[in-house]
Order: sequence, then structure tokens, then C-alpha cells
Amino acid sequence: MAGEASVLTAIALQAKATWGYPSEWLEQWREALTLSPVDLDRMIVRVAVDRGTPVGFGAVDRIAEGWEVAHLWVLPSHGRRGIGGRLLSALANAARGAGAATLRIESDPHAAEFYERAGAVRIGAVPAPMPGVAERVLVVFELRIVG
Repeated sequence: MAGEASVLTAIALQAKATWGYPSEWLEQWREALTLSPVDLDRMIVRVAVDRGTPVGFGAVDRIAEGWEVAHLWVLPSHGRRGIGGRLLSALANAARGAGAATLRIESDPHAAEFYERAGAVRIGAVPAPMPGVAERVLVVFELRIVG
């Protein structure tokens, strides 16, 4: 499990870095982007594989309000091929099987359009200030997966 966690963490870190964030920000996010074997046991995880190599993954996690998309990352070299959409669909199906009716998503501003195209509805925003950008927010979405 530890090897899987490190491979998935590397995917998350590479994907986040492609958005051009300063290295100091990426370092601040390192812990949030790092998965452990315990995380993999707790969350529902789906991995996209190309020729035997993981190229993306997604994870949903149970929270007090229901379920949330905790991770959804695709290697930059495999972007724009529909992998993210297929992962989101697989996560929605898995969460539905676990009893979820909706998924909460706190989206990086760069991924907001992706979630809108997938049918998620904006329901708010949460402050996510970073050095030099005090007004930065994460867009909060809800994706209905039942009915």
C-alpha cells in the first residue's frame, strides 16, 4: 500500500504543478496532496492506468455532511483525453453504491470549468488565501449522483 500511496501522491503533485503555482505554494500544499496507506484504506479510490502505469486517480471520502471528492488528478502528459471525466464518473458510481446522493467538491480555481462541464453546480466558495493573494478562494460544487 505504501508504494501505491507514493505513486498517487506523485501524480497529485505533478498535476497541481502544471497550473503554474509558485514553488512556495506547492510546498505548502504538499501535505494535503500526500496520500498515506491509511488514506487509501479509508477512501474510495479509483486509478486510471495506461499500459500498466497509473496516470491519474480520484478519491472520495465520507465527511460529516455526506461525501466529498478528496482528490481528482491526471498526469499532465495524459490530460485532455477524458480520463478525468471517466474517473469522476467512476467515483460517483462508487459513492452512489455506498449510499451517497451527492458529492461535495472544493475545486481549485483552475479545475472549476471541468466540474461545471461534468454537471456540478456551484453552491459557494471557501477562503483559500495564499501569500500575495489574500482573496483566493476554492469554488464549492455539488454534484448530484442520484435521481
